[in-house]
Amino acid sequence: MEGLSNLVSMPSACAPISVIIPVRDRLQQLLLTLTKIKACNPPPQEILVFFDGNDQTLIDEIRVHHPDVHVLGSESPIGPGGGRNILVEASCGPLIASFDDDSYPATIDYFGRVIKTFKMFENAAILGAKVVNRGGDFSGENMAFQKIGEFSGCGCIYKKSWFEKTRGYVPRVVAYGMEECDVSLQIHDLGGMIIEDSQLRVIHDRSDDSRFTTEMQSDSVVNSALFPFLRYPLWLLPMGLWHLISKIIWELKHGRWLSVCIGLWRTPGTLWRFSSLRHPVSSASVLSWLHLRRNSVAIEPTKKAANSTHGSVDI
Repeated sequence: MEGLSNLVSMPSACAPISVIIPVRDRLQQLLLTLTKIKACNPPPQEILVFFDGNDQTLIDEIRVHHPDVHVLGSESPIGPGGGRNILVEASCGPLIASFDDDSYPATIDYFGRVIKTFKMFENAAILGAKVVNRGGDFSGENMAFQKIGEFSGCGCIYKKSWFEKTRGYVPRVVAYGMEECDVSLQIHDLGGMIIEDSQLRVIHDRSDDSRFTTEMQSDSVVNSALFPFLRYPLWLLPMGLWHLISKIIWELKHGRWLSVCIGLWRTPGTLWRFSSLRHPVSSASVLSWLHLRRNSVAIEPTKKAANSTHGSVDI
């Protein structure tokens, strides 16, 4: 894959970054997100959105209000992870900024900061942003960079060359509790670093509590079993069972008996359905990743970045 330095045909006013957004049915949030992204200076070179289920009404609205946005979709739901897999494959930029349909940059220099940070950490596979929910603030954040074990899909940037080395996201319609964990572990196993930059800031403008429905809670129980089943070697599967037990205990403490019962009922069939995707990583990778996930490490830049936000970055 060609590096950023070879993108000489890209307009100088744009950052060499593709933006990808998997979409649910939240038109107003998506319109706000697109407006915020386009207001950034420099802007990204392209924006791609994926409609999970091909809602033609929403697609038509986006084409009217944002005709320059690339629209993709699927007839049957494949979840946000499945959508991101398709968006990454379709994107042109060597760097890919991922947002949800209700998350967006908190500052207009977001993409310029991305370029600067990748220049400072040329070996980074993914950059993670600091994400706050609506009404929160970033007070108390410092300038430190952290090597972390897990990123947030609503505010991160992949190097496409690194993402393409992984098996991508598992196409679960409801993937809470496993989608970012899975890709993060794969990146770690491949030797890639995930760097969190506290000055990369994203607002997650959640306007509903749909993620807390019984259906989604039960799926999160299933995912607590599915993730280790797909990625842990056989001798570490008992550790995966402990992750599931811990999840069940947490849910029961919060009174979610029905979610636990439904989740446990669905777990065997889900494991069987996704068994073809099982591809364990090494034991050493699992153990070191679990440690890093709980204990982020302060890290210094490998080199000083230039002031330009349009220059080349080795990938």
